[in-house]
Amino acid sequence: RNEHQHPMAGKQGKHIPDDKFRANFGRQHTFKVQRTQVINVAQPVIIYGGYNFQLVEAWPAEWGFDDDCYVDYVDGQYFLFNAFHPGVRIAVFVTD
Repeated sequence: RNEHQHPMAGKQGKHIPDDKFRANFGRQHTFKVQRTQVINVAQPVIIYGGYNFQLVEAWPAEWGFDDDCYVDYVDGQYFLFNAFHPGVRIAVFVTD
């Protein structure tokens, strides 16, 4: 394991069925993340589209809570993206 890798990085979480994913997620389905879901929370979880997404990495300092975010599936893993900062992504996994 990479020494800089988050301890939850190897965890896969649940899989969203493809039809539900296409209908509710991806770049065309943006949403705002509530500050209270991320700040001062031991294990931040974002709730969107009927699913809970636990953040594997820290919320980037340059991301705003008014920014349009979206969840996408890349190379077998879910990530949270910010439409205003396309070069940065946060690994997430689907929880109960």
